[in-house]
Amino acid sequence: MKNQIFTVFLILFLFSGKAFALSLNNQFLTEQIKKNVEEQISSIMPGKIVVDVKSIPYRGVDIPPGKLKINVSVNTRYFTPCTIAKIQVLVNDKEVTTFGVPVKLQVWDRVWVATDTINRGETFSASNIKVENKEISLIAEKAIKENVSLEGNLVKKSFVPGEVIDMRFVESIPVIMKSSQVSLIFKTQLIMVNLPGEALDNGKMGDYIKVRNKKYKKDYIGKVIGANRVLINL
Repeated sequence: MKNQIFTVFLILFLFSGKAFALSLNNQFLTEQIKKNVEEQISSIMPGKIVVDVKSIPYRGVDIPPGKLKINVSVNTRYFTPCTIAKIQVLVNDKEVTTFGVPVKLQVWDRVWVATDTINRGETFSASNIKVENKEISLIAEKAIKENVSLEGNLVKKSFVPGEVIDMRFVESIPVIMKSSQVSLIFKTQLIMVNLPGEALDNGKMGDYIKVRNKKYKKDYIGKVIGANRVLINL
């Protein structure tokens, strides 16, 4: 598991030869945690990310004068709506404190939803589905996004009005469309790295498709593991 680290810097200055101590209040810490967690989750999950910091175990963190560094890291290998952010506070590269903070994540995106009851064995049509902006945290990687054409596909379970269409219950629906932007997850025994890429084929869950690393213009074969996510084992 490789966690991405995002850092915020703050310089404490000396005035008239005297050092002034600083206390980091919860509002400051909460803002930094929200910003950095949102950036990290956005790197692996499309859509609008909303971060709710549930509780910080201190009323404030007292630090000595010096250069402040706050490292915020979360698990970006797997997405889960509830996770723990690790916070490390350092001054002049020396650790002052480290603590964990529970965070709740919401994902909002434009997805297909049922506008009428759709029974198992029926097909999707313009009269029973439409695109809406919905909160999809519990099925973030399985909700079918607006760039996928659903009409004519077979329904494998019943859907009720307002329910987000889950790709697991749609027959033969590609979760990655040719020429769409994808996240390429390069994995070795030691590390995992995410890079932007382009799909060169359509692909369903579990399919192996051809993809291109946009930065280096190199093609790979990878396994579809989620919406716009392709795993490449090196």
